[in-house]
Amino acid sequence: PLGGSNMDLWISRLEDLKLPEFYLMDREYPPPEKPKYIEIAKDMEERGCTAWITKRKELENYIHPDVIKSEYSNYAGTGDDFEDVPFLFAQAVHEVSGSSIPWDEVVQDKEKLGKKTSQAKRRLNTEFVERMTPKLLTEIDTNNEIRSWLKEIGLSLRS
Repeated sequence: PLGGSNMDLWISRLEDLKLPEFYLMDREYPPPEKPKYIEIAKDMEERGCTAWITKRKELENYIHPDVIKSEYSNYAGTGDDFEDVPFLFAQAVHEVSGSSIPWDEVVQDKEKLGKKTSQAKRRLNTEFVERMTPKLLTEIDTNNEIRSWLKEIGLSLRS
């Protein structure tokens, strides 16, 4: 299941299954600030679960910018660990949409911006993630975080 907004629901549903639980949470804040969900991760680990916090802002920061630029050449993302990828993607999509509403106006309307950012996250985590290749993953995830998470999950499920 995806989406941090319903994490408590999934925790309660999965707990009684008595199977290994793995949780991945976005860091949100750059160092030296503590990750946003550090206390939740600690609680989960105390319960015997595996909890990871990304080293980057959020999962969308592991999508190589070239994947996005292949469809939206106006995308301003550079692959920085803490840039707001969904925001930048929403902006790129809006700018090529032909909308008569300037982006600056969208940004000032929290409801519109929230909707556009949510749609951006959905697209990024479905169609753009599917375009990632092992080579692009190696380029963007230089610390092999994603591969290490998947490896640990695989090893835990075998035992």
